[in-house]
Amino acid sequence: MENIPKSVTDFQLAETMASEEPICTIYAQGKQSRENLTGERKKSQELLHTIHSDVCGPLTTTGFMGEQYFTTFIDEWSGWIAISLLTQKSEVFELFKQFKAKVERET
Repeated sequence: MENIPKSVTDFQLAETMASEEPICTIYAQGKQSRENLTGERKKSQELLHTIHSDVCGPLTTTGFMGEQYFTTFIDEWSGWIAISLLTQKSEVFELFKQFKAKVERET
C-alpha cells in the first residue's frame, strides 16, 4: 500500500470485490442463459429449400452509391452466403431473386 500516489487523497482500497449492494433482478435475469429448445429440428436436405435472411440498417455511414442497408442470404444446406448493399429496403426481393438464380446457375 506504500505505492499509492500521493496526489490521490481519501482513497481506500477495498479488501474484496464483493459488494453489499442488492443485486438488480432485471440485470441478473438478462445474464441468465435460457433452456435449450425442446424438440428436434432437422437441417434442410436440399439446395435452396431453406434460406435465412436478414436486413440491417439504416447505417450511419452511406455507401458511395447511396447504400444505407445491407442484406444477407444464407442457404441452410450448402452454407452459400451472399451479402448485398441496398439503397432501400424494397430492393430485398429483387436481390433474393438474383441470389437464387446465381446459386442455381453455379451449382
